[in-house]
Amino acid sequence: MVTTRHRGMAVAVCTLATFIVNVDNTAYQVSLTQIRDSLPATFTQGQWILNGYILTLAALEVVAGALGDRFNKRSLLVTGLAIYVTGSILTALSPNAFAMIAARVLAGIGASILVPVGLAMVRVLARDSRELARFTGGWGAVVGLGMATGPLAGGFVSGNLGWRMLPLATAVLATVFAVLAIVFLPSTPPQHCPRHDWNGIVLLGVAMFGLIGLLIAVGEPSDVTQFGLLILVTFLGGYLVIRRQRSGLFPIPEQACRSPRFRAAMYVAISNYFCVGGAIFLLASVFFQARQHLSVIVAGVSLVPLAFGYAIGARISPMIIGRWGVFRAVVAAGLLMLAASSSIAALIAMSSGVTTVSVVAMVLGAGMGMANTPTNVLAMSELPVDYAGTSGAFASVARQLGQAMGIAVCGAAYSLSAAAPGPASLPWIAVVTAAAIITLTGMVFLTRHSSSTVSGGHHHRGIFDSIGRGPVANAGAQ
Repeated sequence: MVTTRHRGMAVAVCTLATFIVNVDNTAYQVSLTQIRDSLPATFTQGQWILNGYILTLAALEVVAGALGDRFNKRSLLVTGLAIYVTGSILTALSPNAFAMIAARVLAGIGASILVPVGLAMVRVLARDSRELARFTGGWGAVVGLGMATGPLAGGFVSGNLGWRMLPLATAVLATVFAVLAIVFLPSTPPQHCPRHDWNGIVLLGVAMFGLIGLLIAVGEPSDVTQFGLLILVTFLGGYLVIRRQRSGLFPIPEQACRSPRFRAAMYVAISNYFCVGGAIFLLASVFFQARQHLSVIVAGVSLVPLAFGYAIGARISPMIIGRWGVFRAVVAAGLLMLAASSSIAALIAMSSGVTTVSVVAMVLGAGMGMANTPTNVLAMSELPVDYAGTSGAFASVARQLGQAMGIAVCGAAYSLSAAAPGPASLPWIAVVTAAAIITLTGMVFLTRHSSSTVSGGHHHRGIFDSIGRGPVANAGAQ
C-alpha cells in the first residue's frame, strides 16, 4: 500500500524523470554551434544530432507505452533511466559526429520509455478522478516547462563548463531518479492488455525516420539520398494503408482511428510542435548565435522569455478550459503559436533586434503552455483506461514528430536561403506558409468535429471522462 507521502514522491519521480527528457529535447539546440565547432560536424550532421534523439523518442514511445500497459511499470522506468544514462555518458565521450549521433539515438531509446510509462504510472498512483486531474495537470506543466527551459539550461552549462558537461549533468540526475524510483515507486504486476500491432508500430517508426531524413536531405546536394528516402517513405506508407484494408492491422488502436477527437488532438499536437521546434531551432542555432554572434550563455538567457511565456500559458489554460471548453482552448493556443512562429521567421529574415524577437518568443511560449493540457485531455478522453500508456505515448509521439519536422523543414530552408537571404527569400516564405497551412488545417479539422463529439454519440469511457471540465481546471490552477 502506497502512503500519501510516498505517493507524492512517486509522482514527483515520474514527473521529474520526464522533465529531463524534455530539457534534453531543446538544450542541445543552444549548444549546437559549440558542438559542431568542437567535433567538428557539418550542418546536416548537426541536425541529426538533434533529430536522432527526438526521432528515436517518437518512434519507440508507442512500443514503450504498449509495454507499460502490460509489464511492471517500475522495472520499465528504471530500465529506461539506465539506458538513458548510458547514452548520455557516451554522448559526453563522443570523439566525432557519427559517434555522437549514435549515442544520442541510444539516449533516445531510454527516454522513449520514460514519457509514456511515467504518465501511465501517474495514472496508477491516482486514487480518484480529482487526484488524477491534479497529478496529470502537474505532470503536463512540468514536462512542458522542461522543453521551454532547455535552451537556458543548455546555454548555462555549455557556456560555463563546455557542452560535454551537459549530457553528464543529465546522466547524474537520471541516476538519482533511478534510485528514487526503486525506493518510492510501487511494483505493478503484469496484466492482460489489448492486442498491439507490433510489426506495424516498427514500420511506422521506420517511416517517420525516413520522412524526417527526407526533409533534412532537402538541404543537401545529393539527389540520390532524397530519391531513396522518398521511395522508402512512400512504400512504407502505402504498405501500412493496404495492410490495414486487407487484415485490419494498424499501429494505432482501432478506437483511436474511429475517434475524431483523438485524430484532432494528434494533428494539433503535430502542428503546434512543428511551430515550436522550428522556431526554437531558428532562434537558438541561427539567429542568436549565427546572426547576432551571441555567446552560448547569452543565447540561452535570451530564450528565458520563452519559458516565462510558457508559465503564463500553462497558468491560464485551465481557466480557458473551464470557461470556453477544451476545443476553443486548443484553437486559441494554436493561433497564438501560428502568429508567433510566423513572426519569428519574418523577424529573423529581416535581422531584427534581440529584444523584438525575444518578445515574440514569449508569445510562442504562451501558446505552447496553453496547448499542452487541452491536447492531453483530447488525446486521452476517448480511449479506455487499459490504453493509458498507449494513448499517452501517441500524444507524445505527435509532439516529437512535429518538433522533428519543424527542425528539419527550417534547417532545410536555412540551407537553401544561404544563396538568397532576406525577407523576400522563397525558403523563408515556404517556412511561414508551411506552418500556417499545417496549423490552420489542424484548427479546421478540430472545429469541424468538436461539436459532434462533445454533444453526443457513443464513445469509450476514457481516462478523463469524469474530469472533462471543472476538476481539470481546478487541478491546473493549483
